[in-house]
Amino acid sequence: MLQSQSNVYVQLLEQVGLIQVGNNPDVDCDIFNVTLTFKQVKNLLKVLEMEKNFHRQTSAFVFHYEFLGSTSQLEMIVNQSDCYAINEKVSLTFKSSLKSLRLYFQRIFFIPISIFVNNTVVGNFRLDFSKLLPEDNYFNTSKTFTKYGTFHFDRINKILSPRMPKPSVEYIFSMQLVTNFSKKLNLEHGPLTEAYASYKIDEKGAADITECYRSLDFPNTLQQKRAPYDPGQISSRNFANFETYERNYMKMQTDAFIIGRVLGENSELFAKSSEDLCRSTDPLARRLSRPILSNYSDNEQVQSLESISNIEISRASYMPIKPQNRSIGVNTDPLETDPEEMTMRIIRELEEWKAQQMEHFIKGLEQKEVEYLGELNKEWEQQRSILQARLEAKLSECERLNAELEQAHAEINSNALKHQETISIVQTVKQDIERSYAEKFQQLDDEMQRLKHEMQLRATESAEREVEQAQQKSESEKLEMKKRIDQLENQLTAMEKTHFSAEQLQVMLADLQKQTERFADIEKAKDYYKAQWSKSARELHVLQMTLLKQKEATLEEKKGVEVDLCLEEILEEEQEALHSDRNELKYIKDILYDSLETVSLDDLQVD
Repeated sequence: MLQSQSNVYVQLLEQVGLIQVGNNPDVDCDIFNVTLTFKQVKNLLKVLEMEKNFHRQTSAFVFHYEFLGSTSQLEMIVNQSDCYAINEKVSLTFKSSLKSLRLYFQRIFFIPISIFVNNTVVGNFRLDFSKLLPEDNYFNTSKTFTKYGTFHFDRINKILSPRMPKPSVEYIFSMQLVTNFSKKLNLEHGPLTEAYASYKIDEKGAADITECYRSLDFPNTLQQKRAPYDPGQISSRNFANFETYERNYMKMQTDAFIIGRVLGENSELFAKSSEDLCRSTDPLARRLSRPILSNYSDNEQVQSLESISNIEISRASYMPIKPQNRSIGVNTDPLETDPEEMTMRIIRELEEWKAQQMEHFIKGLEQKEVEYLGELNKEWEQQRSILQARLEAKLSECERLNAELEQAHAEINSNALKHQETISIVQTVKQDIERSYAEKFQQLDDEMQRLKHEMQLRATESAEREVEQAQQKSESEKLEMKKRIDQLENQLTAMEKTHFSAEQLQVMLADLQKQTERFADIEKAKDYYKAQWSKSARELHVLQMTLLKQKEATLEEKKGVEVDLCLEEILEEEQEALHSDRNELKYIKDILYDSLETVSLDDLQVD
């Protein structure tokens, strides 16, 4: 009995592995195989960067989906291409029409898909098959529908730019019309020349149905998840289900057809009253059904809704063949009028015919199975030869790579020996350079000490010379002063003799006082210039010492670098500096002497 789910009637036919969907079982009887393949997942690195910002370390994603109550998880290792192949396939087989199947997918069936990182959902999607189905009249001209597409996940709890690419999944949706049972309802049975001896099963049709069912992979229960379909593999459970279904279906079809045919042709023999006909019909039906049901187990008595409906249709559509529709012959044998004997004979012949047909059908199935196994063996041999050729190619490639690896290893060893030799040469050169630098630095230190000593000697000599010159100048100035004083005394005596007045003497005294003040100022200026000169000489000496220290420091830092020391240039610069200092001092002295001479000339002019 069908169960209603959201106003869509659904039933699981466990015996044949089908799911019947539809509100009208007499019409919704096409068999569809629906397959969905998840090819690859893309654009997951942005999600991983967001997770790393929250101080979570991970190196894998989890692709999670639920199918018919069963959960499946696929782990994807992070790579730089940001493309992860999964190739996960799920499939279902429905007994329905395309219109009812679309309604079922819209109201009931969907697949929830999620992406996990560190056991946390970062994206989800609800896959609805109703948007993938073709038009209702698509399978009138074709038996297979395939659609390639991509869906994008909805991110959760992440503030990302809408322009950034979302995680996506590429998929392949395919739908195959396995058998079209709705077209078989209009078949009409032609007249037969005999009661049942000429009736045979269409082996080609049975083989076609067999091949269609061999390619299906049916679930045992609604909550069981199927493995991905492999066209080169047939499970024993699927084949047993198919044999049981086909045996029951053909048995009931032949029983209904032949019994109706026999009863129709022998209606004249059973021309009795209505009461006798009722009494004879009931045991006949019981006897017809008893041996048929006794030859099979209880499992074979459980029929699908499809078989029952097909039997009812065949019985309803059957029309007995009237005598005027057949050729009339003359039978000279004595006519047997005993209905029970005739019925038993018919039943025995029916059983024999059924046994022959079942044996013939089973032999056909065995032959098909042998042929199929032979094809599988042939395909396996082809695949094995292809794989063997690929393996040989891979082995040759591995040998080539191994030879290249050995050659590279030998080159690395030779380069390592050369590197060791160069290292030893570099070490010896480095030792020689360090030794030569040490000798040069020692020579430089000795030269610097000698220069310092010479500079000190020159400084003392110049200081002594300057002191001597100052003493000589002071003595000459004393002599000049004595001469001046004598001149002034002589002038005073001369003035006393000339009898100057008091006013004239006061003027002369004032002039003398002015001259003495000017002389004192000159002496002060002389002392000031001497102090400035000594200060500048000391500062110059300090600057030279700091310069030498800086040069020593730079030489210490540049021990590893070869530096050309120009000692002659340094000495020449020092000599030029000394000469410039001497010239400057001489210039200052000349200025002082010139100023003194001008003062003395002014005094003489005043006198």
